[in-house]
Amino acid sequence: MSLVLNSILLGIVLGVAGVFVAFSMPGVPIAAHGMRVAGVLVSIMSLVGWHMFSRPDPSFVGKRTGADARVVVRAANIALAVIATLQAGLSFAAPPALTRPAANALGGTFWAAVALFGLSMIAFCVLFFAAMRYVRWLAPRIPDRTIYNRANRNMWLVPIIFVVGAPVFYLGPLLALIMFWNLLDLVRKRLKLIGEDRKAMALASGAAR
Repeated sequence: MSLVLNSILLGIVLGVAGVFVAFSMPGVPIAAHGMRVAGVLVSIMSLVGWHMFSRPDPSFVGKRTGADARVVVRAANIALAVIATLQAGLSFAAPPALTRPAANALGGTFWAAVALFGLSMIAFCVLFFAAMRYVRWLAPRIPDRTIYNRANRNMWLVPIIFVVGAPVFYLGPLLALIMFWNLLDLVRKRLKLIGEDRKAMALASGAAR
């Protein structure tokens, strides 16, 4: 969970830094290349974190194992990592914006970048909804009714905030990510408490012996 949460925070930082680089250093290719490489590393961090978090629970007994949501979460993260790698490769392959002809801006490189960005948005949306379903399935295992209710609410409220707030200096997407992060952080805290309780019980059991 720490890997997942840190990858979200780093993604927000990279997004803000990307806007700064685009406006302040448009003719410096090394800055854009560095941003893309950092994006690949963040996507790998997210992939590893979600893969660990979505491992099957060997102690679970029942028919609803959450497997469908887990599979989608992992697949979406793989897709995001692949897209980030392709975006980095495209960044290195494309010539600097100030030196290429204006006609090339509407050429294959431009539309490839647009297509990859669109695919990344689709993959992230799939990840979000699958993650909320997985967290909702996990909540009774913790157990925590607050996590269950917030996961249900986020599934419809976060997309609305994202879309409505997008034209306002991207405040909508930023707020949506914060809500996403807050819920996952709550899950992390609850899991940490469970781990601490188990350690305390093990120590108490050992002392009793």
